[in-house]
Amino acid sequence: SLAMVLNGLARGDSRQVYRSFAVRPLDLFNYKALKMFAHGDPAFGYFGPDRYDAEMFIRFGSDSLNFYEYRQPIHTGWDLLNDMNIVFSELTSVKAIRDSVNKLYTQPVRGGPPGATYGIRGNPSLRQIREISIGVENPAAQGGTRPLVGQVWVNELRLTDVNNAKGYAYHFDTQVKLADLGGVSFSYAKTDPNFHALDQTFGSHNTTINWGGNSNVSLDELFPADWAATSV
Repeated sequence: SLAMVLNGLARGDSRQVYRSFAVRPLDLFNYKALKMFAHGDPAFGYFGPDRYDAEMFIRFGSDSLNFYEYRQPIHTGWDLLNDMNIVFSELTSVKAIRDSVNKLYTQPVRGGPPGATYGIRGNPSLRQIREISIGVENPAAQGGTRPLVGQVWVNELRLTDVNNAKGYAYHFDTQVKLADLGGVSFSYAKTDPNFHALDQTFGSHNTTINWGGNSNVSLDELFPADWAATSV
């Protein structure tokens, strides 16, 4: 749980708190969504998707120049419209339609709260999350002229819908012996993207195939017995 206390946040300004994961980045690839509850101060007004006093956002990525963003207006109380539901498949699809990597590109959230947007800047990856920040902004375009004074509470930032797909791996060896003439051996191993060992949480997301073959022939068995010890 987190309480963000605003004491005169000016129009067009924002404040945020963040947590870094510099030593071991987070890997969100195996989850489908990120969710969080939020509570808006009773002093914050909401008059429509284009006019409201405050908005909140969450950013996550490798640094301040490479991140994903979700942003939405703040409603008073524990309104269901304050609940954040970030669907990763929808969020990452914004990367394919943006026109620049050097600025924040946003798109409305389909089926989301009125005024909610997905955003992306730079080249973030869900497999390399080094920073997560949560913030509040006094929006210049939609907000009023007065500074924001109040509190925003957020609770239960969580990942949902983990990938539970079954994985498999197999390996086999075979050998064929041709009497005294020689032999042939062959081995094959395959691991699918979802297979993981007991000490691992998720698979490698890659299909791995290894194979090999070997043969040997005793040519001396093809010559007459009286040729034994003969050098050529």
